[in-house]
Amino acid sequence: MMKRFFQICLVLLSVTTFCVADVTPYSPVQEHFILPQGTQLLAAKGIDGSLIELQDGAQFEIVDADREEVMEWKTNSPLTISANPYWFSSSDFFITNRHTGTYVGANYTAGPVMDHHFTNRIFHIDPYEGEIILIDGRGNQTCWKLDPHDIKHVQCWEKGETVIIGAYDNWYSRFVSSSKFIIVSYENLDFVKFVRANNVPL
Repeated sequence: MMKRFFQICLVLLSVTTFCVADVTPYSPVQEHFILPQGTQLLAAKGIDGSLIELQDGAQFEIVDADREEVMEWKTNSPLTISANPYWFSSSDFFITNRHTGTYVGANYTAGPVMDHHFTNRIFHIDPYEGEIILIDGRGNQTCWKLDPHDIKHVQCWEKGETVIIGAYDNWYSRFVSSSKFIIVSYENLDFVKFVRANNVPL
Protein backbone atom coordinates (compact mmCIF):
# COMPACT_ATOMS: atom_id res chain seq x y z
CA MET A 1 0.00 0.00 0.00
CA MET A 2 2.80 2.41 0.93
CA LYS A 3 4.66 1.52 -2.24
CA ARG A 4 1.59 2.38 -4.30
CA PHE A 5 1.25 5.69 -2.43
CA PHE A 6 4.85 6.71 -3.20
CA GLN A 7 4.40 5.80 -6.87
CA ILE A 8 1.37 8.08 -7.11
CA CYS A 9 3.31 10.89 -5.37
CA LEU A 10 6.19 10.56 -7.85
CA VAL A 11 3.84 10.72 -10.81
CA LEU A 12 2.12 13.85 -9.46
CA LEU A 13 5.47 15.50 -8.71
CA SER A 14 6.78 14.84 -12.21
CA VAL A 15 3.62 16.27 -13.80
CA THR A 16 3.83 19.38 -11.61
CA THR A 17 7.51 19.86 -12.42
CA PHE A 18 6.84 19.57 -16.16
CA CYS A 19 4.04 22.10 -16.04
CA VAL A 20 6.14 24.65 -14.17
CA ALA A 21 9.15 24.15 -16.46
CA ASP A 22 6.94 24.41 -19.52
CA VAL A 23 5.87 27.97 -18.65
CA THR A 24 8.52 30.47 -19.79
CA PRO A 25 8.38 33.74 -17.84
CA TYR A 26 7.73 36.66 -20.17
CA SER A 27 10.49 39.25 -20.31
CA PRO A 28 10.00 42.30 -22.54
CA VAL A 29 13.74 42.61 -23.13
CA GLN A 30 15.65 39.58 -24.35
CA GLU A 31 19.39 39.36 -23.77
CA HIS A 32 20.23 38.24 -27.32
CA PHE A 33 19.48 41.53 -29.09
CA ILE A 34 22.44 43.31 -30.68
CA LEU A 35 21.39 46.92 -31.16
CA PRO A 36 22.97 49.25 -33.73
CA GLN A 37 24.23 52.52 -32.29
CA GLY A 38 21.37 54.94 -31.74
CA THR A 39 18.71 52.22 -31.65
CA GLN A 40 16.59 51.48 -28.58
CA LEU A 41 14.01 48.79 -27.79
CA LEU A 42 10.43 49.27 -26.66
CA ALA A 43 10.47 47.35 -23.37
CA ALA A 44 7.03 48.41 -22.10
CA LYS A 45 4.21 50.85 -22.76
CA GLY A 46 1.32 52.36 -20.84
CA ILE A 47 -2.03 50.68 -21.40
CA ASP A 48 -3.36 53.99 -22.74
CA GLY A 49 -0.26 54.73 -24.83
CA SER A 50 0.75 57.64 -22.61
CA LEU A 51 4.15 56.27 -21.62
CA ILE A 52 6.87 54.11 -23.10
CA GLU A 53 9.88 52.54 -21.43
CA LEU A 54 13.12 51.70 -23.19
CA GLN A 55 15.32 48.66 -22.61
CA ASP A 56 17.46 50.57 -20.07
CA GLY A 57 14.47 51.78 -18.03
CA ALA A 58 14.35 55.32 -19.47
CA GLN A 59 10.78 56.60 -19.85
CA PHE A 60 9.12 59.04 -22.24
CA GLU A 61 5.67 60.60 -21.95
CA ILE A 62 3.80 60.62 -25.25
CA VAL A 63 1.84 63.68 -26.39
CA ASP A 64 -1.93 63.25 -26.27
CA ALA A 65 -2.45 63.27 -30.03
CA ASP A 66 -0.04 60.36 -30.60
CA ARG A 67 -1.06 57.93 -27.86
CA GLU A 68 -3.34 55.84 -30.05
CA GLU A 69 -0.39 55.16 -32.33
CA VAL A 70 1.72 53.89 -29.43
CA MET A 71 -1.07 51.49 -28.44
CA GLU A 72 -0.49 49.74 -31.79
CA TRP A 73 3.26 49.31 -31.21
CA LYS A 74 4.60 45.96 -30.08
CA THR A 75 7.16 45.43 -27.34
CA ASN A 76 10.69 44.71 -28.53
CA SER A 77 10.17 46.98 -31.54
CA PRO A 78 13.35 48.92 -32.44
CA LEU A 79 13.01 52.64 -31.80
CA THR A 80 14.98 55.75 -32.69
CA ILE A 81 15.05 58.87 -30.50
CA SER A 82 15.41 62.11 -32.48
CA ALA A 83 15.30 65.79 -31.64
CA ASN A 84 12.05 67.54 -32.54
CA PRO A 85 13.09 70.20 -35.08
CA TYR A 86 9.90 72.23 -34.80
CA TRP A 87 9.80 75.26 -32.52
CA PHE A 88 6.83 75.80 -30.22
CA SER A 89 6.04 72.08 -30.27
CA SER A 90 4.65 70.33 -27.18
CA SER A 91 7.41 67.71 -27.30
CA ASP A 92 11.21 67.80 -27.21
CA PHE A 93 11.73 64.54 -29.09
CA PHE A 94 10.35 62.30 -31.80
CA ILE A 95 10.36 58.54 -31.26
CA THR A 96 10.24 56.50 -34.46
CA ASN A 97 9.22 52.85 -34.60
CA ARG A 98 11.55 51.34 -37.18
CA HIS A 99 9.23 48.39 -37.81
CA THR A 100 6.16 50.46 -38.64
CA GLY A 101 7.82 53.67 -39.86
CA THR A 102 5.53 55.76 -37.64
CA TYR A 103 6.68 58.34 -35.12
CA VAL A 104 5.28 60.11 -32.07
CA GLY A 105 6.09 63.24 -30.08
CA ALA A 106 7.52 62.58 -26.62
CA ASN A 107 9.12 64.18 -23.58
CA TYR A 108 11.85 62.57 -21.49
CA THR A 109 10.43 61.96 -18.00
CA ALA A 110 12.64 59.36 -16.25
CA GLY A 111 16.28 58.45 -16.71
CA PRO A 112 17.76 54.98 -17.22
CA VAL A 113 18.12 52.53 -14.34
CA MET A 114 21.64 53.11 -13.06
CA ASP A 115 22.86 49.50 -12.80
CA HIS A 116 20.99 48.03 -15.78
CA HIS A 117 23.18 46.16 -18.27
CA PHE A 118 21.81 48.27 -21.15
CA THR A 119 22.39 51.61 -19.39
CA ASN A 120 25.14 53.85 -20.76
CA ARG A 121 27.03 55.97 -18.24
CA ILE A 122 29.78 58.53 -18.69
CA PHE A 123 33.09 56.77 -18.02
CA HIS A 124 35.33 59.65 -19.11
CA ILE A 125 34.63 63.15 -20.36
CA ASP A 126 36.95 65.80 -21.75
CA PRO A 127 34.80 68.94 -21.85
CA TYR A 128 37.53 70.87 -23.64
CA GLU A 129 38.34 68.47 -26.47
CA GLY A 130 34.72 67.31 -26.72
CA GLU A 131 35.37 63.62 -26.18
CA ILE A 132 33.11 61.33 -24.15
CA ILE A 133 33.69 57.66 -23.38
CA LEU A 134 30.59 55.71 -22.36
CA ILE A 135 30.38 52.36 -20.59
CA ASP A 136 27.32 50.13 -20.32
CA GLY A 137 26.38 47.68 -17.58
CA ARG A 138 28.21 44.86 -19.34
CA GLY A 139 31.47 46.80 -19.46
CA ASN A 140 31.34 47.68 -23.17
CA GLN A 141 32.89 51.06 -23.96
CA THR A 142 32.23 53.45 -26.84
CA CYS A 143 33.89 56.74 -27.71
CA TRP A 144 32.08 59.83 -28.97
CA LYS A 145 33.35 63.05 -30.53
CA LEU A 146 31.08 66.04 -30.01
CA ASP A 147 30.13 68.59 -32.61
CA PRO A 148 32.44 71.58 -31.94
CA HIS A 149 29.43 73.87 -31.51
CA ASP A 150 28.08 71.69 -28.69
CA ILE A 151 31.21 71.31 -26.55
CA LYS A 152 30.19 74.29 -24.42
CA HIS A 153 27.04 72.45 -23.37
CA VAL A 154 28.85 69.60 -21.57
CA GLN A 155 31.01 71.66 -19.23
CA CYS A 156 28.91 70.56 -16.25
CA TRP A 157 28.43 66.91 -17.26
CA GLU A 158 30.02 64.49 -14.83
CA LYS A 159 31.43 60.99 -14.76
CA GLY A 160 28.81 58.39 -13.81
CA GLU A 161 25.83 60.25 -15.25
CA THR A 162 23.48 58.27 -17.49
CA VAL A 163 22.84 59.01 -21.16
CA ILE A 164 20.89 57.59 -24.07
CA ILE A 165 21.98 57.65 -27.70
CA GLY A 166 19.64 58.87 -30.40
CA ALA A 167 19.83 59.74 -34.09
CA TYR A 168 20.48 63.18 -35.52
CA ASP A 169 18.34 62.64 -38.58
CA ASN A 170 15.77 65.42 -38.88
CA TRP A 171 15.13 67.11 -42.21
CA TYR A 172 17.73 69.88 -41.81
CA SER A 173 20.44 68.05 -39.83
CA ARG A 174 22.75 67.40 -42.78
CA PHE A 175 22.87 71.14 -43.51
CA VAL A 176 24.11 72.17 -40.06
CA SER A 177 26.30 69.34 -38.77
CA SER A 178 28.17 66.22 -39.87
CA SER A 179 27.06 64.45 -36.68
CA LYS A 180 24.86 61.38 -37.05
CA PHE A 181 23.87 60.89 -33.41
CA ILE A 182 22.65 62.77 -30.37
CA ILE A 183 23.55 62.15 -26.74
CA VAL A 184 20.80 62.92 -24.24
CA SER A 185 21.57 63.35 -20.54
CA TYR A 186 18.58 63.14 -18.21
CA GLU A 187 20.56 64.72 -15.36
CA ASN A 188 21.29 67.78 -17.52
CA LEU A 189 18.01 67.96 -19.41
CA ASP A 190 17.07 71.32 -17.87
CA PHE A 191 20.20 72.91 -19.35
CA VAL A 192 20.49 71.25 -22.76
CA LYS A 193 18.15 68.81 -24.50
CA PHE A 194 20.91 66.99 -26.38
CA VAL A 195 24.36 67.32 -27.89
CA ARG A 196 25.39 66.13 -31.34
CA ALA A 197 28.15 63.56 -31.73
CA ASN A 198 29.76 60.88 -33.86
CA ASN A 199 30.91 57.46 -32.76
CA VAL A 200 34.71 57.16 -33.17
CA PRO A 201 37.23 54.40 -32.43
CA LEU A 202 38.53 54.13 -28.87
